[in-house]
Amino acid sequence: MFTAKTIAERDQFLDLKHDWDILSAADDNASLCNAFEWVESWIHSYWTPEFRLHITVIESNSKVVAILPLYLDMEKRKCLLLGSGEPECCEVASEYLDFLVSTASFAREEIYTYIANCLSSIPCSSMEFVNCLNSSHVFKIAEEMSLSIVAATGKQYRLGLNKDYSQLQQGFSKNQKKKSREILNRFHKTNELMFKTVTNDDYSENWMVLRNLHTKDWQSRGKSGAFVSNVFNDFHAYMNRQYPNIQQLFSYLLHDNEVIAINHYYRYKKVLYFYQAGSVKHNYKRFSPGYLLHNLCLSELSGSDLEYDFMKGSLKNSYKAKFGNATGIFYTIKLFNSDLPGKLAFAQCKIHAMLSLLKKKLKQLF
Repeated sequence: MFTAKTIAERDQFLDLKHDWDILSAADDNASLCNAFEWVESWIHSYWTPEFRLHITVIESNSKVVAILPLYLDMEKRKCLLLGSGEPECCEVASEYLDFLVSTASFAREEIYTYIANCLSSIPCSSMEFVNCLNSSHVFKIAEEMSLSIVAATGKQYRLGLNKDYSQLQQGFSKNQKKKSREILNRFHKTNELMFKTVTNDDYSENWMVLRNLHTKDWQSRGKSGAFVSNVFNDFHAYMNRQYPNIQQLFSYLLHDNEVIAINHYYRYKKVLYFYQAGSVKHNYKRFSPGYLLHNLCLSELSGSDLEYDFMKGSLKNSYKAKFGNATGIFYTIKLFNSDLPGKLAFAQCKIHAMLSLLKKKLKQLF
């Protein structure tokens, strides 16, 4: 019923766009970071000679019903999802990574089993898929694989904005309800403060403001931040230039015409993804600039048909939890082939995980 082929060349990948877009439109799990535009931009910016395309295209009755956007890192000897695996110092940190799967014409379990068999035949002893949601195809297929290790890495926070702001606040934590009222009242009483609504005018100027504020903030913590990387900046500039259909939007908070906070978003389908931010914390702590800007944006956009996605928050003590309960869990999923190299890699990974846990417990005791 199903047949599979492997895409190993860049030109073949580009020819996939039509089928990729059709699957994305029909797949509820499809998101910004597994859109064709994002993946192509990632390949354009981060590809190295050690990488090999290994995209699996699954067809049924001559129709594409699934795409597994994979590649092989020959240096690390791993299979990864496209959009992940770049150096940490310049990573775009793609989230919601997943396979594209249509289940309109057959049972989900049927195609999941076929995909699991395809993964077992990949010429690599181990696979590592990061930032996959618990509702993702990858997560559910991993449950069918005998050699797998799954670890939670963060939480999803997403708000539906199809209600007015007062109704939206009902989902906030008790302290957040009080604080949001206080900081919004302070904003309206402070004439020097001005909110510039979400806009996509003049990308280059907005990006430079974001880059400067974000970098200063990170440098104040003794870190450099991703914006010092040319390849990181080039990725987003390429997205803006090549794919204006996926809008990059910015919102501002100003004090006496000085920008003290800026948010950067991607809009894909009906979701506004909060991607990056920068703020001036010294001298303006009483306004909580970054926190205030989120509240102003939520207030401005409430009543629309959008969803506001904060992107991944930490498992514990994330400020994003103040705006509502987590709506999903992100995982790193490691899969291993059942051949001898795969079994050895699985055993090594399990031992490493056990030693790390033991070390953590000993540290707590002493």
